[in-house]
Amino acid sequence: MSRPAYGNITTPRAAGFLGLGMAAAAVAFASIAVAAVLLMVGWLIPAGVVLVVGIWAVVWMARGKRQGRSSLERRMNARRFRKAQRKGTVKYVSGPASRIPDGASRAPGLLAGTIPYEGTDAFGQEFGMLWNPRDRTATVFFSCAGQGRGLSDQSSIDLLVDGWSGFLAQAGLVADLVQIAVTTQATRDPGERLPAAVAGARVNHGTADPVSLGEAGSFVRGTVDEIVQTINWNMPRISQHVALTFSGAEIASEGTVARQAEDMLADLAIQMPALAELLTGAGALTVSRMKIADIVDYAFVAYNPDRALAVERARLNGGTNLSWFEVGPAAAEAGLEHWEHSGYVSRTMTVWKPPAGFFMDDSLTALLLPDGVSEQKRVTMLYRVLGPEESIAALEGDKTNRLFEINQGGKAATAAAGRDLGSAVDGADEQAHGAAVVRFSFVMTSTVPKGPDQKIRLDKAGAALRRACSTGVQMSIRPSDGAHDSGHAIGLGLGLVPATHATVSAAMRKSL
Repeated sequence: MSRPAYGNITTPRAAGFLGLGMAAAAVAFASIAVAAVLLMVGWLIPAGVVLVVGIWAVVWMARGKRQGRSSLERRMNARRFRKAQRKGTVKYVSGPASRIPDGASRAPGLLAGTIPYEGTDAFGQEFGMLWNPRDRTATVFFSCAGQGRGLSDQSSIDLLVDGWSGFLAQAGLVADLVQIAVTTQATRDPGERLPAAVAGARVNHGTADPVSLGEAGSFVRGTVDEIVQTINWNMPRISQHVALTFSGAEIASEGTVARQAEDMLADLAIQMPALAELLTGAGALTVSRMKIADIVDYAFVAYNPDRALAVERARLNGGTNLSWFEVGPAAAEAGLEHWEHSGYVSRTMTVWKPPAGFFMDDSLTALLLPDGVSEQKRVTMLYRVLGPEESIAALEGDKTNRLFEINQGGKAATAAAGRDLGSAVDGADEQAHGAAVVRFSFVMTSTVPKGPDQKIRLDKAGAALRRACSTGVQMSIRPSDGAHDSGHAIGLGLGLVPATHATVSAAMRKSL
């Protein structure tokens, strides 16, 4: 049976002129226009100065492209980071010695203002919700476990892919759903669950006392103990969760008013069973609602990796009893190339160029597996599904920009430009037949112990990520230099929408 390929992926960008970005082209035309006016009134020297300054500005904006960023963008990023260093905002201290009014150990940075809520859905099952007052967003979480590819034939895999695409298409029809985040985390298993499960099974079956087992029973018990000791050491552990973020802001086009956290909690309590059913149909075989205790423990271990064993033991014995305001690290400091937190360092990578070819159903397998270097490796896929009206506007604008680029200069269109135009035309046709436009990106975080060899470890983890991203999908990634603390927070998949926290608008980024 042939395997289908999935593609038609493009990067939205504003059309420039003669190879220049929109911003550089605007500066060039403005300089020429001002110089022309000055020449008309006879001011030759000022006109020459304007032209020289304009040429210098255009060259500065266009030159030195590296990993999708110009020299101007890199300088602006470095300048912002140095300014934050001078202000002391790159350092975080929690607890009574901190500048936090209540002396708590809150999650630092973008998650500091979030507030937890606990609700009960229509089926009587508890679920947790994080409310972000700044963005007026509410996020609910589902822990998921798929059936894997091992025992699935190609037709079953195709159905799972279709189910996920159908889920994304359905999400585009929900007016207040602003983002879907799918987080896959690979860590070192603390090794407590398997012995606890074996001990619990022995108690339930009355075989806890080895004296009463006899010779055969003792042999079986010894074999099981040997297996537990052999395979339960330094094993990888992969977990996944899906976060659905809803907006409580006013939506004038839909006639909805602004809602508070309590209103969102009541609305989501009604929707939770349907959302869980949709996720189950999208390939997440086992779906469970995450309670606030689950979210707290997950975030606490992400910020304090050295406490993973203690958290695992506590969860097996009734829970950690931690609150959301205790999940943060004791201390943290952002560097230009990494973020230090609780004796560990993290580096976050993001995608800057989309896949050059097609996706296959197993193209992301290498990216999601443990890398053998990181204490924690986290890959978060962010999906922002556009509604019908937004989809039409985005696709028509993309098609117009591609046509403008091809028709410049009277030269024959390159193969890449023709492919981009074909992708835009195909996208518009697919949208007209009911397809959804999905903006997506990847945030990848590698965490290693702090120490003399931390840079070597981080470089190895980064190299492993680049290899994984070039295996099957041909994606290009870059480090979030100067913003690794924010990247770590977004990569946790706890409901942060990157577009609302960007220091440069989307329109400006596209024009650069």
